[in-house]
Amino acid sequence: MSEDVDVPYGAFMSFNIEDLRNTSDKELIRLHDSLAANTVVGVNYFLDELKRRDQQRAGESSERLARAAVRLTIVSTVAAILALVVSALALLR
Repeated sequence: MSEDVDVPYGAFMSFNIEDLRNTSDKELIRLHDSLAANTVVGVNYFLDELKRRDQQRAGESSERLARAAVRLTIVSTVAAILALVVSALALLR
């Protein structure tokens, strides 16, 4: 499905997988918004959005934790190297 095609309400049941994956975010949002006014949603609609937000926050938290682990590894490596240098100097005296 090309992005320049204006799809009216009810013109399709769903995309095939390839077309869905190839459709831009902007186009998917436009299609959603054009259908949303004529759609009745249930509780799962809101629960799915809350789950998506929770997953996004968890992913962001994991990224922060990974960055902190990298920083800690760098600091520990520098400290180990300094300890090795000090030990070597002490042995040489």
